[in-house]
Amino acid sequence: QGFAGGPVPLTEHTIKLERLILVEWPEAWLQAAPPMPGGDYADEASDDDDTHDLPRTHFGVEAPLFLSAAARCRHAMAEGEGSDGATPRSLRHWAELENWFLFGPHYCRYDDELLPVDEVTALHPKGEFRVSRLDIEELRGDQHYLRCHANVARFVLLSWGWDAGLGGPVQQPDEAGGQGWLASGGFGWRLRHLSLSCWLLGQSELREACKAFAMSLGQG
Repeated sequence: QGFAGGPVPLTEHTIKLERLILVEWPEAWLQAAPPMPGGDYADEASDDDDTHDLPRTHFGVEAPLFLSAAARCRHAMAEGEGSDGATPRSLRHWAELENWFLFGPHYCRYDDELLPVDEVTALHPKGEFRVSRLDIEELRGDQHYLRCHANVARFVLLSWGWDAGLGGPVQQPDEAGGQGWLASGGFGWRLRHLSLSCWLLGQSELREACKAFAMSLGQG
């Protein structure tokens, strides 16, 4: 509530309050931030990188807790979550450098943010990125987000030595650089997480790729 019954505009200046007040956030602030005029999107990484079509949320490096899980997932996909958060551009860069060990959880934990699931995880026990049915429907309707999500899934599989585009294993994987299932640590929970995220977001081809990869592990 503002002084004398009127609103107090928010600026870059500090407002010192000498008594308790009730702060009411505008309804629009509780929703995902819309694209800014003039196309203020995340920086382009390449011609086939769709993260530049995701609107910047202008919340800094970490999305506020009052956002929906879908909005937090968009924020993470476009800008990363936290100061060391990964984006699809990060994964592309690691793959280009053939630094496959960077894909592993010992270096960066990005599975929850970029591959959302409908479960609470050990990394986010408060469920910050647990998507509800409505969140899933919202993300499924966002083609830009789905393309980014698909790119993340392909890069993760590639880091495990599986080429989703060719539908088979990478020939002569760079195991010394960390490429391959065992070289990456062989974390079964990551494969389950990826498969579940692809299923929830309707990425049927990539879910089949996860299934084929899992089958190949049993044949090795």
